[in-house]
Amino acid sequence: MRYVLPLTVVKLLINLRELDISHCEMLEEIIEPEQDRAEIKEVEEIVTKKGGEEMAMEKIEFPQLSDLALRSLTNFTGFCSSKFELEFPSLIRLWIQSCRKMKTFCSRPVCALKIPNLGRIDCSDDIVIGWSPIKP
Repeated sequence: MRYVLPLTVVKLLINLRELDISHCEMLEEIIEPEQDRAEIKEVEEIVTKKGGEEMAMEKIEFPQLSDLALRSLTNFTGFCSSKFELEFPSLIRLWIQSCRKMKTFCSRPVCALKIPNLGRIDCSDDIVIGWSPIKP
């Protein structure tokens, strides 16, 4: 399994409180990147400005997710590689351990990340969360 969630399923997970993924050698990303955008009606499109230039981004929110653990994922590169604004309004704890190929939480620089209540990060690898490097 290279991906956990097809994009069409993500909006249905409004009550997801904990996500713990570990020891999955083939996993590359949480959200599957390649899908026909025409069939994805439940993902809200937002317009952002980057360097004075407007660009459309899709918003993905995990409203109840409070704990996210990503552990021992050999080929894991990041949460998603597509252009999304990711929101985790309830995320309190982020645990990343032994995800050696993961360098950033969002693989593309245009990915926006909102984690207003994050209180604790446990990280065993050098990773960039948003724009700040996290060192073990």
